Amino acid sequence: MEIPYQIFGSKSSVDLDVCFFVDELNSIQENHETIKTYIEKSNIDTNKVINANLAIIEKGIVIACFKGEEDELNNALYETYNVYKQQFEKRIIRKVNRNVEARIERCLRSLISYFTRTEFRTKAKEALRGSIKDKVVFLESIQLDKIKGFGKNGSQIEVYKTIAFQLGITLALLEAVELYTKEGIIEYYPNLEKYLLRKESNANALQEYLNEFISVLKKRNYETNFKKDT
Repeated sequence: MEIPYQIFGSKSSVDLDVCFFVDELNSIQENHETIKTYIEKSNIDTNKVINANLAIIEKGIVIACFKGEEDELNNALYETYNVYKQQFEKRIIRKVNRNVEARIERCLRSLISYFTRTEFRTKAKEALRGSIKDKVVFLESIQLDKIKGFGKNGSQIEVYKTIAFQLGITLALLEAVELYTKEGIIEYYPNLEKYLLRKESNANALQEYLNEFISVLKKRNYETNFKKDT
């Protein structure tokens, strides 16, 4: 029996994003084993490393997934179906409303996790365990060009690429614009291009976007919380 799947995401990615459609999700270890088995059985024609996810679909929308948020995966699958030549018919029939707060939280956690192998490791881990305010305060203390290295979290180019992607899709969503590919982010935020395309560059423009993200968050629902300690 063929395993239904969809390729999605950025055409220019160094890996290939694939979502397998399943009837149930299990433990983390079992899901990883399922992904490994499905990749082997699917014989997807690619030279890229496959980055796979699992999703349950009901009435044409994603109701559960292994990695990430259901709404984000649902809309990414819907929006990028035609980016690739697909083996199976389109399974996602419509977009859903986005959970902006979940995207903010995911972005914050993703950004901060890259500093857990730096000289800021202790404060980064504390921020990850803390509130949104704690996370924003931590990021506010960071100057990207002062970071000596990211250790096992990756090279500077790779980390900058991920930070740029996370900031791009999150800042755009805060403006009610949904972006799901590097190409879309580059069109909307041209100054992020060099980071998304893994080009050697200083952190100046990326720092500006990080500062903007911090500023936007401090003006949102969290503004009252930030004023308590002042």
